[in-house]
Amino acid sequence: MPERRLLIDNITFISLPPDKLLLAEQNAKNNRLEGLLIQDIILQEKDGKNQNQRVYPGDILVREVENYKKQFIENKSSFGELDHPDTPIIRLKEVSHIITEVWWNDNLLKGDLNIIDTPNGKIAQSILRAGGRLGVSSRSLGSVEKVRNEENEAYDKVGNDLELICWDLVSNPSVLRASFMLNEGLDKNEEILRCKKVNEIIDLILK
Repeated sequence: MPERRLLIDNITFISLPPDKLLLAEQNAKNNRLEGLLIQDIILQEKDGKNQNQRVYPGDILVREVENYKKQFIENKSSFGELDHPDTPIIRLKEVSHIITEVWWNDNLLKGDLNIIDTPNGKIAQSILRAGGRLGVSSRSLGSVEKVRNEENEAYDKVGNDLELICWDLVSNPSVLRASFMLNEGLDKNEEILRCKKVNEIIDLILK
């Protein structure tokens, strides 16, 4: 039997230009929430090979999403952290956001993510307000098996013992798909200034 281990997959990234930032703020107020409520984010994909050459079979992923909804979303405990830890345990002191809803759109799992006013949540909010971007990355437990498709291309198939843990916010996304993207026409100087501004804000928060 393949060994069960921690599975991490970068899915997409979040970036909020001014109009989407205002929308995220208004979404939170409309739902009587604090922070930024970012809607319609891609969280996962079933039956498709991702950037890690890994495939999550549809029947297994659908089952685990239903379990996640019942165990975590319905109980208001669907938390995620800022940056991935090397553990399947969600550490409450590191929480930055909560997943408020998930649903399927064909093969894509989509959801709403509320970045809350915890210390890490405020860091994430400040990064987005400064024009930076954050990756959305899944964390789960499961085994994988090396298999080949009809074209003899190898990939890792996730096993039936899959258990979804959460979706985290990460600093260096290797994106499979993109949502809430910034204008790609920015030159390098603008990107450097934005990165500098992000770092200055983080320093102020941590002082």
